[in-house]
Amino acid sequence: MLWKIFFYAVIAVGALLFFGLLYYRIDWARHPEKYKDLENLDNEKQDKNPASKQNKPKKKR
Repeated sequence: MLWKIFFYAVIAVGALLFFGLLYYRIDWARHPEKYKDLENLDNEKQDKNPASKQNKPKKKR
């Protein structure tokens, strides 16, 4: 009985998370101007860490 409740609770939380993120993504696609500050924060993080921009040599197989 307890495991059934736990199982369905996990499924419900996963579904809520999925639909919440889906709604957020659709809203971002329709109104990108609302989320310009998030894009600016991402650009600032990349500028502060120049090592992440360097091309690392690829491993040969």
